[in-house]
Amino acid sequence: VPQGADITALASGFRRLELFVATVHASNNIAVPFSELKRRIVNDGMTLGQAIQDIRPKSRYWSEAQRAEADAAEMIRTSEAVVLASQKSS
Repeated sequence: VPQGADITALASGFRRLELFVATVHASNNIAVPFSELKRRIVNDGMTLGQAIQDIRPKSRYWSEAQRAEADAAEMIRTSEAVVLASQKSS
């Protein structure tokens, strides 16, 4: 994601925050343009794994979708825990 990008605009169209974050992770991890993954997921209804395979057929990146989704879920859980802890201390 380019520095200074409008995150709200980038996330538009994704069904879940977790899928958006996973797509960002996958894009960075395998050097695939975010916009290409997003188009396939949002417009074409593909899963993250399908989008990766569509862009990079015969690649070893299928497991990257699972890793990116797990990383995204953990990042969101951690962020939520920090927010809840700060609310309790207020």
